[in-house]
Amino acid sequence: TQRETSNQLGRFVYTHMKSLAESRMPRDRKISKACQKALRLCRPFDLGIQYSQSSKFQAFDESLEMGASVDIQTVSDKRSVLPRAATAKLSYQALGRSINFLEAGVRATGVQTIIDSVYRQNKNRKSVFDNLKKKSQHSSQEYRDSPRSESRQRTLQNIEVEKIQSKLNIKTRSKEEPSAQIYLKIFGNEVTFQHIDSTLLKQIVRDDSLAIPDIEQQLREGSETKLTKAHLIAEASHRIPSILGLPIDIAMKSLVLTKSEIGGKMTVSPGLFHEDRPSDQKDVSAIEASLSSTHSIAMQTTGTVTIDCRVIKSGFEMDISMNSVIPISGKVTMDLKNRQHKLIWETPEKESELLRVKYRPVVFTEEKTSRKESDSRQVRGTLRKEIPIQGRKIQKSPTQMNLTYGRQAIGVEFQLESSLISRFNKEKTAPFHPMCGPADLRLSVRPGEHRTKEVEISV
Repeated sequence: TQRETSNQLGRFVYTHMKSLAESRMPRDRKISKACQKALRLCRPFDLGIQYSQSSKFQAFDESLEMGASVDIQTVSDKRSVLPRAATAKLSYQALGRSINFLEAGVRATGVQTIIDSVYRQNKNRKSVFDNLKKKSQHSSQEYRDSPRSESRQRTLQNIEVEKIQSKLNIKTRSKEEPSAQIYLKIFGNEVTFQHIDSTLLKQIVRDDSLAIPDIEQQLREGSETKLTKAHLIAEASHRIPSILGLPIDIAMKSLVLTKSEIGGKMTVSPGLFHEDRPSDQKDVSAIEASLSSTHSIAMQTTGTVTIDCRVIKSGFEMDISMNSVIPISGKVTMDLKNRQHKLIWETPEKESELLRVKYRPVVFTEEKTSRKESDSRQVRGTLRKEIPIQGRKIQKSPTQMNLTYGRQAIGVEFQLESSLISRFNKEKTAPFHPMCGPADLRLSVRPGEHRTKEVEISV
């Protein structure tokens, strides 16, 4: 970065290398050492918030080799108080693997033009853009007043730009059409993608939908969000030649449907924004938030091993279905003044099935058929016959397991029920044998004796 003339690029590269050098994650060990050496030769770019940057927030346990990290990256433009793009990624490290759990991002272009035009008309009403503009102007003034700022601006704005303009016939680029894109990914799969066109953006800014009083009122009253998305997790096939000349086909397909319903409220005392707080209470003293959500996951996996003889097809098929419903409700109270924090978890009022997994193995045959219609047309089809594998010759009844916990201890009972066919009649914890018969697993939660409505954890 010694010869870098772009402050935006220099700031992003420098902060990204600095974050990698300070990383404690095993995945970054090699590149962390290289960045530590490279930073000795770099010129620091300690600029304001209106410049691009990359940040990492991590928590890692050396003894367990487990941890989590949040990566936040912003790409800014000197002509706008808002970043052009921003991404946030939550990942965790466990068992020698790094998994991207959640990722959210937004990209916007041409929004500053709309903000400036409406900002001049609504000077009396405070908005989020007022605070952003003040922060940007304050940081820019500090940078301009620094000792080396004049030489930097002269190098970047006057020398380089004048050279290019003197050699090329450059025309001023037309203003970008306002637009924005928002996306959300879970485990690398895109859950939602929203495109906001210029008409909607103009309406949001014109109506001042981001006014500070409106945002605080909406947070106090609460809001609800629903997300539904289907994913194709895996689809694979493999063909193996056999000594009989008939190929053996192995295939697998897995689909998942996720659904989330989230609602919450939040109150910040004495105020959410610094500008609206009293002069004698500029720091946040307390934060109260409540969350009520239900997350559902339905997954279907099918695997087949078949031999195709053209006329008839025969093989083995296993169907695995999984349904999970996880309700989460609770409250968080943070007393920042006295450093007392509380986490309250609301226990379920009725029985709820958290997880249900079913496994069904079958052998099947598919025979090609044809029949004549009334108009002498031949209609071809496939006749499928299935025989479920019950494992009756191995044992008369399946191995069953029923475990419960917490009925009297915590007032909430968790129950795990399982039923499977195994080769060992007397061993209840026998390993799973998928070719022997069906299996069923159920995890549920219900109120226990002397049910407590809430579980409180104080820190």
